[in-house]
Amino acid sequence: MGYSGRVLVMAAAVALSAGLGGCAAEPTNPTDAVSASGEQEATSEENTAREVESARQDAGAEPVNAPIVFPECDSANPLAAAESTEFYESIDTDVSHLTGSTDLETFQRLTGPAAQLAMEQATNLRGCGWPLYLAGHRVEQYTSHLPSAAEEAFVGSLRDSDYVESAIGRTKVFTHVVDDPQRYRMTGSTTIQHMFFDGVWISIFETGKSDYSQSALDAVLALNPSLAP
Repeated sequence: MGYSGRVLVMAAAVALSAGLGGCAAEPTNPTDAVSASGEQEATSEENTAREVESARQDAGAEPVNAPIVFPECDSANPLAAAESTEFYESIDTDVSHLTGSTDLETFQRLTGPAAQLAMEQATNLRGCGWPLYLAGHRVEQYTSHLPSAAEEAFVGSLRDSDYVESAIGRTKVFTHVVDDPQRYRMTGSTTIQHMFFDGVWISIFETGKSDYSQSALDAVLALNPSLAP
């Protein structure tokens, strides 16, 4: 074989070697492909499972209750307001400046440590007052939200005290009669009532002729029909 022939043979050998080397360099492992496909399927199944579980939880979730609304003072106790208006109109006296929002002074003077501790934990407090008959006769009412733990502690204290427990439907009512020794705002014996239902706490202090608890309860229920009395 001549020189040119040998060159052609060597070139062909080099080309063949290069071609075989290129084929060997490509990834051809079928196990890797199956593994990648399996991981994708598993991830897809996990995502689907999470979506199904989320939808199930959403479907079974309890509805969020609307916040409880408290009445303004002009409608917080219609019975007290009516008695006040009737008496003072009969003697042609304007007591509008004594009617409406009130502070906690009466509450603090006529309650003990357990009630005052509960009041410190109460929220959305609304205090209202109505003059009755002559000076010193009033209805003062405090409506608020009370956390369940605070309510439980206070109710336990009331049950261990001289308060008398009763009920209006599901509403727990505790009643006691005290005297204000200094006759501050209240004249004579003062009836105190604490009422609890659905996280609502109503306290009433009065020297009137009526029981004002049902009127106070009805006023809250009128604005919150979803609540059960």
